[in-house]
Amino acid sequence: MKENQFINQKKDILNLRKSTKLCIIGDSNVGKTSIIKRYVDNSFGQTEPSIGACNHKRVVKLSSGEEMDLEIWDTAGQERFKSIVPMYYKGSKGIIIVFDITNTASFDGAKTWVKDLSSHNNTAILSLVGNKCDLSDIRTVSFENAKIFANQNNLLYFETSAKEGSNVSEIFFTIAEKIPRNKDTTGAKGLKVDEVTMKQRKNNYCCNN
Repeated sequence: MKENQFINQKKDILNLRKSTKLCIIGDSNVGKTSIIKRYVDNSFGQTEPSIGACNHKRVVKLSSGEEMDLEIWDTAGQERFKSIVPMYYKGSKGIIIVFDITNTASFDGAKTWVKDLSSHNNTAILSLVGNKCDLSDIRTVSFENAKIFANQNNLLYFETSAKEGSNVSEIFFTIAEKIPRNKDTTGAKGLKVDEVTMKQRKNNYCCNN
């Protein structure tokens, strides 16, 4: 009985913790969905172009020991959907702008996305990501040029391979670490979930004994 009561209390406390919204944007076929699939499911395979947007969830454990619930929005990169993308990254705590290091046009597209962001979201942590670094032998966008652009625009910069999984987790962990912690991004009243559950469990046992 007491064990079931404890499990129900833990579920209630988890429900108190709000998700932290992240959004991933960029042109079509740069690997946005593949990056999310690698991070959330540790999988890689053929993906269909996103229609509008869809979201995925994962809990990340921070260096402090706290846990943060990430709600990651995957947006469509096709031209016909670009007008609605701002609706999805509104209110995001972190925004990831992806380009393909083997496609210069996608890097130019990323620059346009960054410019658009400046007029729609001024508070999010922004990260530029050069994907498909497993194809570095045919890259057309140099690391140096991408890094310079990122520095000029106060962006984090990562190069990843969704196919091989390299640097994917680092993107989300680094952004999560930089998001200010409060009662909406950690446990109830700023406590870690485990701390809250243990205190409530102790109090309940004291009352029942």
